[in-house]
Amino acid sequence: MNAQILSTIPISGKYCEIVFGSGNDLLWVLFTSDDNEEWVGKFELGMKSILKTAVYKDNLTCYVLAGGNLYLINLISRQLEFKFEDDAVEEFIYLPDLELLAVSNGLSISIFNVNNHKIEWKSTRISWDGILFDSYEDGIIKGRLNDLSEQGCNCPFQFNIYDKQIKVKYNVPPPS
Repeated sequence: MNAQILSTIPISGKYCEIVFGSGNDLLWVLFTSDDNEEWVGKFELGMKSILKTAVYKDNLTCYVLAGGNLYLINLISRQLEFKFEDDAVEEFIYLPDLELLAVSNGLSISIFNVNNHKIEWKSTRISWDGILFDSYEDGIIKGRLNDLSEQGCNCPFQFNIYDKQIKVKYNVPPPS
């Protein structure tokens, strides 16, 4: 399964259209199954500028980040499984071995259980304004955050999902 953000609205009737959000500002995503069946989803955009898709769980689910709104879509039934309660999501990464999702609003990290749709843990503020997740392996999320250095969001950090410890060497630490 593939999920591709479209830069233009597709011609009406070309694809089966599934509505996951309404409003004036919409994100259109083209989904293509392994047997090349195509359909589009329409997602309401939030106030943020970040757009991202990620297919998980053996091509059964997809996360769509539409300008701060984070949607979980069942790709088989084409149904909305969950819409994240916070409309200021800027970044996420799936932790498949734990079935958790690490989510950031640019200031802190939340750990979200994908099975019961509950936030299990939330960090204090760790960034001035910007957190990027680069990778996840063996319980460690590696990423970068904004510490007001000249490089912007380029201060490396490591987050241990098991003991919730965040290792970072700040140029300027954010306020508590």
